[in-house]
Amino acid sequence: MTDGYVGNDMEIISEIQKHPNARVFAFGIGGSVNRFLLDKMSESGRGEVEYVALNDDGSQRRGVFMSGAQSVVN
Repeated sequence: MTDGYVGNDMEIISEIQKHPNARVFAFGIGGSVNRFLLDKMSESGRGEVEYVALNDDGSQRRGVFMSGAQSVVN
């Protein structure tokens, strides 16, 4: 979990790529989300990413996101 203010994006993505059996799902909230990092994390981790703007219904979007993530685990 992060506020998105990260300076070592490529190092994080590289670390995810070292674990091919891991799945990474990212969830960004607000207008200042590091979309590059979250997109690449979910791509490298064979997961999904969901973004929620501050004026969106976050609980509905969270439900859809969690449903997708749980279907991978189950």
